[in-house]
Amino acid sequence: EETFTKQFIGKSAPLTLGEDIDAVSNATVTSTAVVDAVNQLLGGENAPAAEAAEENAAAAPLSLTVPAYEGKEITVTVTTDGNGAIASLKVNADTQTAGLGKRCAEETFTKQFIGKSAPLTLGKDIDAVSNATITSTAVVDAVNELLNHE
Repeated sequence: EETFTKQFIGKSAPLTLGEDIDAVSNATVTSTAVVDAVNQLLGGENAPAAEAAEENAAAAPLSLTVPAYEGKEITVTVTTDGNGAIASLKVNADTQTAGLGKRCAEETFTKQFIGKSAPLTLGKDIDAVSNATITSTAVVDAVNELLNHE
C-alpha cells in the first residue's frame, strides 16, 4: 500500500527498517523482506535483477492542469508501468460541481484507466461520468496528452 511504499521515495540504500522505513504493523517479516529486496536492488548486489526491475519500473508520475466544466481547472496525474500501460490515475476535481464533475476523481471513474494504454477514447475505452461529460472528456484528453497521444 502507498502508506508503506511512499517511504522509499527519494531515499538511497542502504535502508534500515525502524530507522529509515517504518514497518507495517503486524507485518514485520514482510516489511523486512521488502527493505532487504530494495537494498539488494539498489546496492548492486544483483545487477541483472536490478536492470530488469529498472526496465519494468513505473515511470515517474506526470501531471497536467487543464480546463474542465465552466473553464475551471482540474489536475490529472498519471503513472505508467514499464510497458506503457496506466498504473495509476489521480484526478483533482475539487473545482467541479459536487455529485457531477467531482465524481471524475472517484475510483469508480479512474479505475477504468488502469491497465490501458493511450490513446483512449471516451465512449469506447472509457465511460463518462453521467452528467459530467465535459469533465470526463477533460480527463481523457489530459491523459492522452500526458502520454503523448493527443
